[in-house]
Amino acid sequence: LLGRAAGAPAEAEPNAFRLTVRGESIFIAGRDDPGEPLRDDVSAGTLFGVYELLERVLGVRWLWPGELGTHVPAAANLVVPELDLVLAPALRHTRLRFGGLMSAEAGWSNPAAREKFIHDQLVWLRRHRLARGISLEYGHGFETWYERHAATHPEYFNLLPDGTRRSDPMYHGGEDRLISLSVAEPGVVTERIKEWSQQRTAQRPWVNGAENDTCGKCVCELCLAWDGEPATPAALARAKAAFAAGEPDWWKELGSVSDRYARFWMALQAEAQKTDPGATVLGYAYANYHEPPLRTRLNERIVVAIVPRLMYPWTAAKREAFRTQWAGWSAAGARLYLRPNYTLDGHAFPIWYADQLAEDFNFVHANGLIATDFDSLTSSFGAQGPTLYTLARLQQHPDWPAERILAEWYGAFGPAEAAVRAYGDLWRRVSAQVDDQTLKAVLQRTPDGGSWGRFYLIADGIFTPAVMAEAERLLAAARQAAGAQPTALRRVEFLEQGLRQAA
Repeated sequence: LLGRAAGAPAEAEPNAFRLTVRGESIFIAGRDDPGEPLRDDVSAGTLFGVYELLERVLGVRWLWPGELGTHVPAAANLVVPELDLVLAPALRHTRLRFGGLMSAEAGWSNPAAREKFIHDQLVWLRRHRLARGISLEYGHGFETWYERHAATHPEYFNLLPDGTRRSDPMYHGGEDRLISLSVAEPGVVTERIKEWSQQRTAQRPWVNGAENDTCGKCVCELCLAWDGEPATPAALARAKAAFAAGEPDWWKELGSVSDRYARFWMALQAEAQKTDPGATVLGYAYANYHEPPLRTRLNERIVVAIVPRLMYPWTAAKREAFRTQWAGWSAAGARLYLRPNYTLDGHAFPIWYADQLAEDFNFVHANGLIATDFDSLTSSFGAQGPTLYTLARLQQHPDWPAERILAEWYGAFGPAEAAVRAYGDLWRRVSAQVDDQTLKAVLQRTPDGGSWGRFYLIADGIFTPAVMAEAERLLAAARQAAGAQPTALRRVEFLEQGLRQAA
């Protein structure tokens, strides 16, 4: 029996379910909300219960989108043991974005191929239980404020070193939406909570305290007084001189301004509690307030999005800095969600960070993680399959080590398992040899490359002809090992297609 027929509990958490096997009967009942089941913001508890049964009992694995990526082990007999499980997602919100450029119309052989892949990938994400049980769709929270409030309340906005209250002219030409706030100004708190009390919904109940997409740049006395280590007169003088000289990074002289934002979130919460005693505030650890606060204590109703300053290559120094950042915000008392950009890296090239990703994910799970939001899923399954499978599996099992997950992926290649593992190990070694100095050397001859959006311009400095030739040799060995096993052979051919695309 499924869903309502099995007695689904309406009061369950989003996407939660009960799976019971008793005698010859199977009962799967979960919280199922109205809406399209493939939408990740629609609770599909019964569906998740079915997936749990398929994985736990039949050993089904979803390697990548589509039929070829669906691994169903052969079995002469099916034995379903007695079970009685009540399960809910380990994380309240898990998301791998793939809209925008990732689903654009350019580059497809035809519109039907695009539509099929998008559908198959939605199914794949759902089978990995990616789900937004709560909404984190808040974004930068004050982008329209300057247009609406500058004339009547200029004090809401950053005081620049030249004494003006405007968007920094050296940052994207001074766009109004990119101005930072004077977060210590009491009127900012009052106005935000006024808006929140009028606009909040059951789906988006939290106070949005996320600054605009810029650094904290206010040098007014109120904001400086809120900083954990206020800028000295000498530092302010340097900031003013740098601003006057047209240096875009003048704000670095202010040091970390995390405490002013932490105090801002606490002030928002205090004001919101007058309306709702359980009010929760969301903010970002970002830009020049990415470091943990020095003096401000937060609480569990302050939710902070950590945007790691970590992109490929995953060096030990970068990872240690990220863990220090995460541990500091966790120790400050906030609940945290992971909002990285590093999955944008790599284009269609076989970069590898499965091991590092799992180790760091295990760490954040043990230190206050409640949600994830990855920007973005580039869908390079043929080139980055082990890493992307690890990424998806961790959303459901945040405490699993990489090797447990990778064993599932490699095991689906049957007689070619060992040969495909050798192929994956090549990319592990290649990526392990890359550090920032490697990229710096490549950039000397290709200065336009380097960022995630232009990685393809420098990829040949990593994936050299010799490396690609070795990859081809290893896949040829995997093809031979697959022999006459048709599914294993087709999966090896899928990897060959990924390698050809990278080449």
